[in-house]
Amino acid sequence: IVGFIRRGTGIKVHRVDCPNILNEKNRLIEAIWNKDSEENIIYPCDIEILSYDRHNLVVDLMGLFSLHQVRIDSLSARSHYENKTATISCTVYVKNLDTYYVLLSKIKNITGVIEVTRVTH
Repeated sequence: IVGFIRRGTGIKVHRVDCPNILNEKNRLIEAIWNKDSEENIIYPCDIEILSYDRHNLVVDLMGLFSLHQVRIDSLSARSHYENKTATISCTVYVKNLDTYYVLLSKIKNITGVIEVTRVTH
């Protein structure tokens, strides 16, 4: 992660490879995750899941989120009939990067899931 100094509004945290800050070298500052924080802070993360389309795919995904107490802000699913796949886009909240990677690993283990990617804006 890296801090991006915004004119008049403070600092916003981005991934170092975020396309929104690639050309902004003069306004970047070092940033680190506070792993010792006692606060209950959670961070939104947009993900996209590509899977073979099947019955109960979204039910299985929601069951995984429920089992691991993952908060969801939004979820949308689209079927692609021509190649029998589905794309699920959702915003989930995670405590830290380790939790994010564990969640992605568990999503990849759902039957039919082809790929899970983080959506960057």
